Amino acid sequence: MSEIIPYTEPMRHELIAVWEASVRATHNFLNPDDIDFYKTIFKKIDFNSFSVYCAFAGLKFIGFIGVSDGKIEML
Repeated sequence: MSEIIPYTEPMRHELIAVWEASVRATHNFLNPDDIDFYKTIFKKIDFNSFSVYCAFAGLKFIGFIGVSDGKIEML
């Protein structure tokens, strides 16, 4: 069963892991050092400062969306 729920801090590690896996799989124009650099920035984001929703398939974290001022800011 799939479910989308609001982000909570215990989801932080999984959210960052999904972000990294997604970027490495789709951003072939970046070299690994660039991705590592952006990861250090991404890890500093306060995901409680805007609306973030996390998608689960059963217990597995499968994705997220961040919305701020009515705009999708991260997916």
